[in-house]
Amino acid sequence: MIGFKLSETMEGYHWLPAISDDKYPLVFTANCSTTDIRPFVDPESTRYLKCWLEGKLTAVGICEEAPIMGYVEIVESLGLLRYEFTFKSHGRSFVLTAEKVNIKPWNFLHTLTTANTTIINDRDELVSMGVVFLKLKNILPMIKSFKLTTGE
Repeated sequence: MIGFKLSETMEGYHWLPAISDDKYPLVFTANCSTTDIRPFVDPESTRYLKCWLEGKLTAVGICEEAPIMGYVEIVESLGLLRYEFTFKSHGRSFVLTAEKVNIKPWNFLHTLTTANTTIINDRDELVSMGVVFLKLKNILPMIKSFKLTTGE
């Protein structure tokens, strides 16, 4: 079987709406992969345009280098790319969602490099909102990280 892997680092800021509007650094590295590309390209599959991710997250005020696990998917009908992953900090579980929205051929430079984020805690409360960017310094490492993989 043929699959692929890719690593992407998004950097930006977030704020804690219940506490203040001060902005704090937010960085995540998502190592995305699929071991079999067939479901990824099959519109009938539940894994269509969806692959798993793991990596690290730093959201100052919430966590530092926390391991993350989840997925990234392209939602064609909504014109968006969504990351959703879980992490733990201080004995609590959280979910971060980041969305690159309104993806169209004429606005790739903005929409594929900017994502709005939210962090929700295990009580379904909004903890953080933010914006992350694929910065110029991270584009070449991302491109170089793309690899086709083979397995059984």
